[in-house]
Order: sequence, then C-alpha cells, then structure tokens
Amino acid sequence: MKKKLSRADRKQIEAAISRASRTDQKGISAQDSIPYERMWPDGICRVTGCYYTKTIQFQDINYQLSQNEDKTAIFEG
Repeated sequence: MKKKLSRADRKQIEAAISRASRTDQKGISAQDSIPYERMWPDGICRVTGCYYTKTIQFQDINYQLSQNEDKTAIFEG
C-alpha cells in the first residue's frame, strides 16, 4: 500500500538530495567521518568530554604457530 508524502516530508527529501548532489564540496575521507576530540600515542582516544576509548594494535603473527607464553602475552597488558 502506497502512502503519500506530506509537503514537509517532500521538502526534507529534496533538501537532502540537493545537499548530497553538490559537487563544490571537498570529498570526505574515512578518517574525517570518525568523530573524536583527541588521540594520544598510547591508544587512548577522547570521544567526547567525558567518554574515552582505547585502541589496541596487533602485530601480524601466526597465532597457531606461537609458543604458549606468546599466546598469553598477546592478550595481557
């Protein structure tokens, strides 16, 4: 069953299409689309004034061929 759009809905859709089709804007990169306030070298990231997150960097290893000590060290610390 089709539903008719209201005049306000049509205006919103037309405005969104108009914004999306502008060619005078600089292209946005993936990095620009991730909102955060600050990133520290140790991986701590301040997303908002009181919300923080931490990133972890893994080395390219073959987990199945690693020694048991190395396997536990990967997920500690």
